[in-house]
Amino acid sequence: MLQVHQNIYNEAEHQIDLDLSRTFPHHPFFRHANSKGREQLKRILIAFSWRSPYISYTQSMNYIVAMLLLHCDEETAFWLFVELVEEILPKNFYNPQLTGVRIDSRALDELIKNRLPKMHAHFQKLKLDCTAFSSGWFMRVFVDIFPIETTMRILDLVFAEGNKILFRTVLSYLKIYESHLLEMDNMGDVLHFINSDPCTMYDHIKLTKNMFLFYRLTRQVCLSLRTKYKELIEKEDEELENRRRMLKNNSQI
Repeated sequence: MLQVHQNIYNEAEHQIDLDLSRTFPHHPFFRHANSKGREQLKRILIAFSWRSPYISYTQSMNYIVAMLLLHCDEETAFWLFVELVEEILPKNFYNPQLTGVRIDSRALDELIKNRLPKMHAHFQKLKLDCTAFSSGWFMRVFVDIFPIETTMRILDLVFAEGNKILFRTVLSYLKIYESHLLEMDNMGDVLHFINSDPCTMYDHIKLTKNMFLFYRLTRQVCLSLRTKYKELIEKEDEELENRRRMLKNNSQI
């Protein structure tokens, strides 16, 4: 892949180069500019951008590939990443509009409402939109959100069980800390906790056990929710594009 395109300009390369130094900068495998880890990371991201030009490269992919490289060789990491993005995660997850991520964030909100009604009511009271934290979690597939041991357990489940694990992980985490979060009466405090505490979630057994102990979440339920919110988001995007077009036309009059 890289040999075929070696003399061809790649639009994604500049952003990839910028993100290399931001990826696990304190880990010895990625710390230095000429480290083996950074070289492998760049090759995989560039190769994937050539393989899937519609998806190309999106920030957060660097973290996922880096995590895979810490546990397997370069070629295996590449094909695992291909499988994850092209087959396991929902379609359009990493398109330029991040349509899939936005769909899943909306679907998650409904799942929280149905499975954790007290938590959802609390979020509503505080005017907290779960996309404030879920979008970043989903895009990274929880890499660099939870400790490495916990993240690898989540990734194992994603590869084994499919993309419903995205929802199960968030629901499980919120369930574990539900009573604590319900005591907070400030949106900033809730967001600070949710954005900072997961890095201390070393008990991956508790997290994963919760995923399957409390909730029966089938692929069909996930598909139904995604279909519902796909239609809504596509309609919203169409309306937004129409408004932009009207404004542009009016400005030219």
